[in-house]
Amino acid sequence: MIHFLFFIFLLIVFLLIFGISIIQGIIRFLFGGFSNQSSKTREKNYNDSKSTNQRNTDQSFRSQSKKIIDSDEGEYIEFEEIKD
Repeated sequence: MIHFLFFIFLLIVFLLIFGISIIQGIIRFLFGGFSNQSSKTREKNYNDSKSTNQRNTDQSFRSQSKKIIDSDEGEYIEFEEIKD
């Protein structure tokens, strides 16, 4: 019996959440979506800051890059494979 009541409770909670989301969608459709403009503004600001950060990262990388590997490392060495 308790399992049945728990199932009914979960069904009611699911239907409430589903109904609220549908009502919210209808309200946004009728009134034009209040957060639509602010999300476009946030997206534009994010893209602007992203491009600025990319430029700053490129400039700082160029100024900080020093040669880490010596000039004699990584030279080609001829070798001969010995087969037994």
